[in-house]
Amino acid sequence: MNPVLESSFNKNQWVLLLTVALVFGGVVLQVESPFVVHAQAEATDAGKSDSQATSGDDEKIEEAMGEMKSAGRSFRRALRGKKVDEALKQAHRAQKATLVSKDLVPDLVMEIEDLKVRAESLKEYRLMMIATMEQWLLIEKSLLAGDLQAAGELAGKI
Repeated sequence: MNPVLESSFNKNQWVLLLTVALVFGGVVLQVESPFVVHAQAEATDAGKSDSQATSGDDEKIEEAMGEMKSAGRSFRRALRGKKVDEALKQAHRAQKATLVSKDLVPDLVMEIEDLKVRAESLKEYRLMMIATMEQWLLIEKSLLAGDLQAAGELAGKI
């Protein structure tokens, strides 16, 4: 057997893949970015074609961002009062809001007709949300270590 085939799939996996490809009418060899696939899924979920999908989640994003901002203010207040337990609670609240935001798609991204450009924009948005989550996790880590100064400095970067 071909060493390339052996390295990535065993024989049964290849047979299954080829059978599925034949049953469903052909083999598609193009590999898409997961963000392009997500952009296509968003269009399908909305019941529209890729070029018609224009409705994003701005309202939900604004709500989550408001929750994040509120948690950030409460976190800073708790930190000034050296209330570590309350600061941890607010950091967790901000993390949850960040996770909600990360899974949503802004209206501006959904309005982009070119799927590859839309996918790139979605990727950039998600990377920003991941960076925000990373900061909140570092803040939590600092709080758990008892380093309130580091937690405050990290919060200033958000």
